[in-house]
Amino acid sequence: MACIWSPTIDCAEEQGSCTEEYDEEFGILSAQVVLRCLYINRHALASDICGNRRPYPKGSAGPTPVALRASIAGTDTAGFTDEQGIFPLHALVTIQYSSKLKDQYSESIEPTVEFQDLDYRNFKWSSGAKLCEDEHPAFLVRGMNLCRSEVDLTEVQVSIPELTTLAGHVNAAPYTSSLLGRSFAAETLLYHAPVINRKVNSLNIAKFDVSKKWSINYNGWNRYYRAKTNAYEVIVHGLTGVEFKCYPVSSMTAILPP
Repeated sequence: MACIWSPTIDCAEEQGSCTEEYDEEFGILSAQVVLRCLYINRHALASDICGNRRPYPKGSAGPTPVALRASIAGTDTAGFTDEQGIFPLHALVTIQYSSKLKDQYSESIEPTVEFQDLDYRNFKWSSGAKLCEDEHPAFLVRGMNLCRSEVDLTEVQVSIPELTTLAGHVNAAPYTSSLLGRSFAAETLLYHAPVINRKVNSLNIAKFDVSKKWSINYNGWNRYYRAKTNAYEVIVHGLTGVEFKCYPVSSMTAILPP
């Protein structure tokens, strides 16, 4: 298997510079390597390897370490001088890898409670008097929100158009949360507007933290409570008989990965 440290920046491993350290108690493998590159490419190399969390290419017994930190030093190879500065021809970039686990996403459930109004005409007071319209009773509807937080996403991983335009839509396909062990049928998850935070690190690499929320309706968001039958039913258009869907149905694969 080819050993590639960076697929975009030319570099070469320094002889005897690659070291590995294994922490048996926590199952963490740390590794370090010194890479030689042109001095003018030193920052690009560090940015490519660490910014993209390049995996350690020499393999491991457990989880693969990824690049976390870099340090840069010049060599004694003559390059050129400029006023008071010396610019060597090559740089030595030390890359540190670790398999220490870091949360990338989390999912949680938030219980919710709301009241559903009932038709006042179906009730009367114990005295026999009829209820007025503003005296209608209600019943308690318990629900939940599905919340998902994702951190340190790259620009490639963030689907900005889908994140913003799918608000108010419901899921076209069933979804199973592998973290929570819960399954949700089609049209039971109503997507809300997300919170998107963009951050830029010292290497000028942009990352995103995204918080998403879906309200859960196990009866289906496009079914409506009918007091006469005490059930949730479908409503159709009077002239065409086509089912009326208040909430558009869309694929959410881009924002709700398995």
